[in-house]
Amino acid sequence: MLLVGMVLGGVKVGGEPPDYIGKDIHGNEVRLSQYRGRVVVIDFWASWCSPCREELAVLDRIQRQVSPQRLVVLAVNWREGSNRFRQIVEVLGENTKLTLLDDAKGSISAPYNIHAIPFVVVIGMDGKIADIRRGFSKSLTPQFVDELNKLLAVDAAPAGVAQ
Repeated sequence: MLLVGMVLGGVKVGGEPPDYIGKDIHGNEVRLSQYRGRVVVIDFWASWCSPCREELAVLDRIQRQVSPQRLVVLAVNWREGSNRFRQIVEVLGENTKLTLLDDAKGSISAPYNIHAIPFVVVIGMDGKIADIRRGFSKSLTPQFVDELNKLLAVDAAPAGVAQ
């Protein structure tokens, strides 16, 4: 679902998201400013959420097809707790290309006003929010891929995501 121009807790399409996005699996702080010049997909998800798991698989395939110098997927584990996050990291291990982040208390997601997941925020190379999506549907995946390809084509670099 495209939410063009909709304000969600101070975050809106065309606006700039908060810079701090969480800690990675090694405890390092991750900031969106680190990825300026790349397309960034932030996916808020939880392991108990079946649509979230489906969407993670799609996003992982996308990340594998596009260089991390052009696109990065930040998978933010939403309110499951740090112990559960560590368990998830152990299970996923090196089988994923996603950057896994922990939001045990929901403080990272708070500015996005998230009440349900999956919840995706797409950020263009300019650092501004290009799209906000709630929910997941396989039928909308081609539209999502088209959107990512358009964002990746902004600087006419190598090919984007294959469908």
